[in-house]
Amino acid sequence: MYKGIIFDMDGVLADTESYYTNRRDEYLRLMGYQRQENTDFTGSNEKALWETMVPNDPELRQELLMGYRAYRKLHPIPFRELLDPQAALPPPPKEPEEEEPGEEEPGEEDLPGEGDEFSLEGDMGLEGDLGM
Repeated sequence: MYKGIIFDMDGVLADTESYYTNRRDEYLRLMGYQRQENTDFTGSNEKALWETMVPNDPELRQELLMGYRAYRKLHPIPFRELLDPQAALPPPPKEPEEEEPGEEEPGEEDLPGEGDEFSLEGDMGLEGDLGM
C-alpha cells in the first residue's frame, strides 16, 4: 500500500502541456475556428488563454470556452501515456503474509542497512487504477 502520492503539476512527471495544446487545437478545428496566432500558453491561466485565442469577440469566446469544457471531459488526459517512465511509481509492496506458528522474525543481519543499495530498475509502471 502506498503511504502517500506526490502531485507534480509542472510537467516533470507527465508532459501534459503539448497534450493540452493539441486537444484545444483539435476542438477549435472541429468548431471551424482558426486561431490567429500560434501562441505558447505554457503556464497560462484559462482566462488569459481564451482572451488571446479569441481576442475580439467575447460572446464567441464564452461559447467556445463552454463547449471546450464539455469537450475536455470527453477527452481526458491520458496520464499513463504521458508519464515519464523514469518518474513512474514502483509497484506497491506486497502485503505481508501471516506468519506460520514457529516462524522466526528476521534478524538484524537479514534487514537492509546502511550502505545497502536501492534500485528502481524493473517494472516502473503504475499498478492499479489511480482514478486518472
